[in-house]
Amino acid sequence: MPRPSSPHRLQTLQIPPLPNSALPASSPAAALSPAVRNQVYAEREQGRLLLDLYRPVRREHAGLRPDAAAKAEVAAPTVLWFHPGGFRSGSKDIVPIDWLTRCGFNVVSVAYRLVPGTRYPGQVEDAVDALRYLRAHAGRLHLCPCRFVAAGMSAGAYLASMAALAGPRHRADAVSVRGVINLAGFSDFMALQTLPSRRERVELLTPEARLLGQQPVDRPELALEASPIHHVTPASPPFLHIHGERDEIIPLDQTRRFHNALKRRGVPSKMVVLKGLRHHVKKTLGNEGVQDRMLRFVRERLSAPVTEAEAAAAEAAAAAASAAEAADAADVVQPEGRGG
Repeated sequence: MPRPSSPHRLQTLQIPPLPNSALPASSPAAALSPAVRNQVYAEREQGRLLLDLYRPVRREHAGLRPDAAAKAEVAAPTVLWFHPGGFRSGSKDIVPIDWLTRCGFNVVSVAYRLVPGTRYPGQVEDAVDALRYLRAHAGRLHLCPCRFVAAGMSAGAYLASMAALAGPRHRADAVSVRGVINLAGFSDFMALQTLPSRRERVELLTPEARLLGQQPVDRPELALEASPIHHVTPASPPFLHIHGERDEIIPLDQTRRFHNALKRRGVPSKMVVLKGLRHHVKKTLGNEGVQDRMLRFVRERLSAPVTEAEAAAAEAAAAAASAAEAADAADVVQPEGRGG
């Protein structure tokens, strides 16, 4: 008797370039330069945190629908990129998704604090604050304050997921995103520790141990708190997962567990498994089939109408930012005039 299929069964796909790709046919290959470079979005003891903004090149590809929020409609929606690097390296200057600007979207590449100088939850707080800054200053930056998708690969995918799922835990006014693109990211630190490669390591050599500052098995409550899978609720945003079948750094099981947890709670979740692929940024993001699926997801999530709640939250954030700037200006000490 055949076994019944699981409702969350994954489909393993070979991802070739698609003949009917939704990508613009005339996408130039040259690297783009940011329209806004090294914008300060937060101040920390370690220094200023920066982001770069890449503006749309071909706005007509965004496919936006008009809606009631006319003020937000004049600005393009935004995809945030959090770079990979195992929490200890990487740079916002390398943006493998800048091709989305040729499809009508802003792309913002975010720098965040690295280990060992900063441990969890510092990196998550950075990701949440980047979103808060962009929403509060959307008018000045010409962004739609209500349309954000968070994306990243590896450690960056972890931060995109945590900013979307656990943001309110770290900031009361955390920004809700429309969707998350999880490219081979961490989802469950404790589940990782069952792997032989993890059990054999007794020092802080794994990315998750570096992030936490100790082995997850020594602080299971912290490892659970820091794992995106344990923050999934029915209100979580939709996810697109893309993961290599033979990933040796972050095993496919991490994304499979994440995908199933989202589906069990009724959250839209799509998963693409790249047959035969290991943990490789260029081979993943340089594949036209992967780009096609990412673009379809971004268009679907960012073209939905702005709700009244989203518009109200954006207006409140902008008002709070204006008030804070006014207060800062008032605190500036004016030089005393000379006596007559």
